[in-house]
Amino acid sequence: MSSVPVVIKAEDRRVCRVYYNYLYNYLLNNNFNPPAITNFDDIKHCNTVINSMMQHFFPDNAQRLTHIQHMQFDSQAVVNTQY
Repeated sequence: MSSVPVVIKAEDRRVCRVYYNYLYNYLLNNNFNPPAITNFDDIKHCNTVINSMMQHFFPDNAQRLTHIQHMQFDSQAVVNTQY
């Protein structure tokens, strides 16, 4: 029996941008060529791209969970520094 893929959902464009930037930089630094997102206002599209990247580059749920924790930590830091 296969497991259901772990997904992440950004609630707004600021969080979506943080999630995407984390993944983009991680993948770029590890010699991958990640896809670009140009419109962070389309939250549904942004979440689709982020989760597609996660499923493609991190096929294991445990790997995904580790990266999700990092992304959520990064997004919380951004939210806490907003004035």
